[in-house]
Amino acid sequence: MKQNKKRTAVSTDDRSNRSDWLHVLVLVSSFGFTLLGSIGVGIAVGYVADRYLHIAPWGLIGFGLFGAFSGFYSLYKQVLAYLGEPLKQTKEKT
Repeated sequence: MKQNKKRTAVSTDDRSNRSDWLHVLVLVSSFGFTLLGSIGVGIAVGYVADRYLHIAPWGLIGFGLFGAFSGFYSLYKQVLAYLGEPLKQTKEKT
């Protein structure tokens, strides 16, 4: 005969699964905001340069590309830091 257990609380497996998904969501959001912010700042600086130096559209193009490059470089550094974190933890345990 099966015993019906009343579940009153969330099991630890469900919590860890939710925690993993939340961690991934925060990480991916961080990557997106980093890239978006870098490109946005580059475009804003390019717009100001175009407006005051009368070099349209080269300031916008140049600083936009520079912002994209710096954004991808920041993403690269974040990914290396994220991937290097588990390696450091396993080295410390041994």
